Amino acid sequence: MRRSYCYLQSFLLLLLLAGAFPIKGQNNASLNWYFGGSDRGIRFNRGTHTVTEAANPAASFGTGGGAVASNPINGNLLFLTDGTTIYDASGAAMPNGTGISGNPSGNQPAVVAAVPGQPDQYFVFTNTADFNTGGDIFLTTVDMSLPGNGGTGTPPPLGDVTSANVPIPALTNRSEAMILIPHANGTDYWLVTHENGTAHYTVSHIDATGVVTSTNYQNEGFAMSAGNFAYNPTTGQIAVSPQSANVGVHLMNFDPATGELEFDEVIPNTAVSSTTGQAIYDVEWSSDGRYLYISIAGEPGIQADVLQYDTQNPSATLQSVLPQPNSIANSYGLQMGPDSVIYHLYQETVGGPYLLGALSDTDTVASAVNYNPEVFAGDFGGTQFPSFLPRSNQNISVDFTWSGECANSPVSFFPEVDPAADSLVWNFGDNTGSNQWSPNHAYEDGGAFTVTLTAYLNGQTQSVQHTINITQFDLQIDLVQDTTACSCELPFPKAPNPPPQCGQFSVTATVQGGTGGETAVWSNGQTGLTLMPDSAGYYYVVVTDPNTGCSAYAGVNINEYEVQDQRANVWYFGQNAGIDFNPLPEDPPVAITGPVNSPEGTATISDRNGQVIFSTDGLNIYDKDGNPIPAPPTPPGLGGDPGATQSVLIMPVPGDETLYYIFTTQEIYGTGTYELRYSLFDLKLNNGNGGLVEYNVLLFKPSTERITGSGEWLIAHEYGNNSFRAYRISPDGISSPVISGAGSDHSMTSAEAGQGYMKLGPGNKLAVALATPGSNSIEIFDLNDSTGVVSNPRVKNLDPDGQVNVIEF
Repeated sequence: MRRSYCYLQSFLLLLLLAGAFPIKGQNNASLNWYFGGSDRGIRFNRGTHTVTEAANPAASFGTGGGAVASNPINGNLLFLTDGTTIYDASGAAMPNGTGISGNPSGNQPAVVAAVPGQPDQYFVFTNTADFNTGGDIFLTTVDMSLPGNGGTGTPPPLGDVTSANVPIPALTNRSEAMILIPHANGTDYWLVTHENGTAHYTVSHIDATGVVTSTNYQNEGFAMSAGNFAYNPTTGQIAVSPQSANVGVHLMNFDPATGELEFDEVIPNTAVSSTTGQAIYDVEWSSDGRYLYISIAGEPGIQADVLQYDTQNPSATLQSVLPQPNSIANSYGLQMGPDSVIYHLYQETVGGPYLLGALSDTDTVASAVNYNPEVFAGDFGGTQFPSFLPRSNQNISVDFTWSGECANSPVSFFPEVDPAADSLVWNFGDNTGSNQWSPNHAYEDGGAFTVTLTAYLNGQTQSVQHTINITQFDLQIDLVQDTTACSCELPFPKAPNPPPQCGQFSVTATVQGGTGGETAVWSNGQTGLTLMPDSAGYYYVVVTDPNTGCSAYAGVNINEYEVQDQRANVWYFGQNAGIDFNPLPEDPPVAITGPVNSPEGTATISDRNGQVIFSTDGLNIYDKDGNPIPAPPTPPGLGGDPGATQSVLIMPVPGDETLYYIFTTQEIYGTGTYELRYSLFDLKLNNGNGGLVEYNVLLFKPSTERITGSGEWLIAHEYGNNSFRAYRISPDGISSPVISGAGSDHSMTSAEAGQGYMKLGPGNKLAVALATPGSNSIEIFDLNDSTGVVSNPRVKNLDPDGQVNVIEF
């Protein structure tokens, strides 16, 4: 789609695009680790993957491994289960979510997967196996589009169990080990289980209907009770930890395209003469798949330990990676985190607390592995970490529109990407490109150009191409950018006691490269290349070539000699209310009427002369005279909601006093869409009254009502987590987001958590008014003005009564 928008700025815009590289996305489904019988868990920062302690929303969780379903795009918690109860994101049991057939103390009692091709639908497979006693596999289905405990109306749905405990006839007498592996087709899965007490394995193909087929692989290695499977996609191997005594760790080769499973080898010297039925509790791979870490459970006479096996040096002696002398009582779960650290659960003493350790630098020899015995102090109450949603392909919708068709003039590109990608890469078809989210680009020559947009999300890519036709246009305007007039040369001087008029000040533009017959119109309505202003201020001229239809513009700031530039604004807000600050400093502000009628946020932008350029409530937009600008239909209008606390923010395009981005938010629990959208306003359109170049473009979702900015950065906050989004605003356009996880969650289980103000103050201090049922606080952060990273959270707790909403520095 094309919208005609052709203006040539009179300054040189140097576009440096050599560094346009894609950013590989991380699958954010594994950020939330909730496990164990305490109220504790850990979580990983979405931006840096730094680990922090987090409260487990499910207070009465099992002690074994469970499963956590999180949104793979933004990391928002969806639901979690210990195998017997399915809890929603608030920590409450889902409707129909109790009495699930699983063993909450088992090693791998539950695994979860998104139902292929069915949005908001999830499979939960549970296992009743108990140590050396075989169990059965059951299928439960969760529908996250249903309101569940969230109630009816527009609150975000919390999900409901629609079917529970459906037995899978082929999967009986199973060991505790159970794993889901992504199918090579990117949509389906393989469920791998083990027949207890045998050397038989079953691989079940999972598609949208559930279990399609189950294929048995018999006599693969030695008979055992399997405690845990660990899969490494790099090598295509599954490591099997035996609970049974005197059986070593098995390595199996697995083909994710066919589901074929084949025994490879038993790792030498890994058999344990256990008498408790828990010989080897867990195994985990290093990131590169070279090293395997083995958790020896331990019992009287058998030292608990974590050993390293080198697959490229199989004859080497197994080495302990724990600090020596090692005296821990029991060793349990091992799991690789998003930070490339393997986390470890263990007991230092018999019957003592379950502690959390960590192994770093695991892609190297045992002597170089670092072990931290206490990541966070205290009892985590569990023996195993949870499983997560396996990686699956996302349905990425990618398209774009553009505005502009003239060479040497900015062409603005507007992506339409859903879900929001990790990063975008543009190829403009002229051997240049960009990694901006919404870029501006000037073509040096006319012609037809094939523009390609590629979106990157969680390792996937999706591209779209459009051919745009650019008209050759070489007109340039030469105009001084800053000049000074005497008070006597201006009909309406700002000096308090101006001298008698001594003539008329003027400034003249010159034009080069035109085809003849150009017309020139100034922002004050004067025509021709010479401006005769009546007062100081900013003026611009638009020169149009009648043969091409293209236009160029240039601006000049006219100062009044020995008169300080006093900029004042007009505010429009509320029910047609307003304040005019232009009488300052001589006289106080005055109350005026305005065009907007909004219960919450509004925005007004004024020029250097203190006169309104336009105003908006986030849905409707009004020109400088208060007349509605009729371009967008209402709804959706600009895409915002006047009921949102901070429904709209206007940000000038740096270096251009005629272009403005309009960012809008939507009321929490309003329409239930929670979108942050943007539009581009151009003052030069409609004979200087302004108009919309593009409007109502999705930037991301879900968003809170909070939005703020500086002259360089737009700051927003995701709804449902603790992620800030910072977008750099520059002449090149809107950058891709800088995402920072910091502070408290703005939880979707509470409307109040998504409402309220966010303000950027002096020294790049960022303040957030955060309310949840029963609490109020102000959180203060630091914004790095160079990188856009938000960090260093500090909290001031307030009186819990009422709801904190508005803040100001």
